[in-house]
Amino acid sequence: MYDLVLQRTFGPALRGLTDATVQVVRELVSPPASVVDFGAGTGRVSLPLSELGYHVTAVDPSAAMLARLAKKERTGASVTRVVAPLEKYRGVGDQDLALCVFSVLGYVLDEQRLAAAFRGVGSALRPGGFAVVDIPGPEALEGFEVESEDVLRHVEIEPVPEAEGLHAYRERAAVRRGVEVKRFEESFLIRAWERRKVVDAAGAAGIVLAEDITPRFEGWGADYLLFRRSD
Repeated sequence: MYDLVLQRTFGPALRGLTDATVQVVRELVSPPASVVDFGAGTGRVSLPLSELGYHVTAVDPSAAMLARLAKKERTGASVTRVVAPLEKYRGVGDQDLALCVFSVLGYVLDEQRLAAAFRGVGSALRPGGFAVVDIPGPEALEGFEVESEDVLRHVEIEPVPEAEGLHAYRERAAVRRGVEVKRFEESFLIRAWERRKVVDAAGAAGIVLAEDITPRFEGWGADYLLFRRSD
């Protein structure tokens, strides 16, 4: 149900976000460059990059998400899939570019894990390789409701008392397919990171801030930063 719920939540703007992300990648490295997509999910960005000729490694903690990605692959496109959370991933330093976008850092809950996450990013990249990272702002931490003919979604996001930066995420959703209605609920913690802490953690892993590219992603409630691994 993930893809359908995502489409109903963001509408055509989601395609615009995907296109903007792909365009940034194309401007930084050309096919057949290698790209690692952290928090790849069902392949929103991994698949179009693969179809353009990039060698893509999709990393996600959910095996089910990556299995869905595999079912969506078109003939001639191939994505390497790795089941792992960002902070536990360790590469071999052969990737030209890493993506860590669509609020992936929000699932990293403390500074120790943040440091480990950027060590994972650094382990993937070759010297001089790029990393595109987003840092969700206050707009991304507001609850919302979505109602359409086939999807009903209610999301609450609230600060956790006496836990700086932590928020409780709760969601209830229902998806209608014909006469069948599937329902699900989930709750977990997410973290709102200060930009300074993200930049510092990246720098400690040898990944240096190169440029603020937020204007390329206007309207998505996040800072978008371009980093580069030091030689």
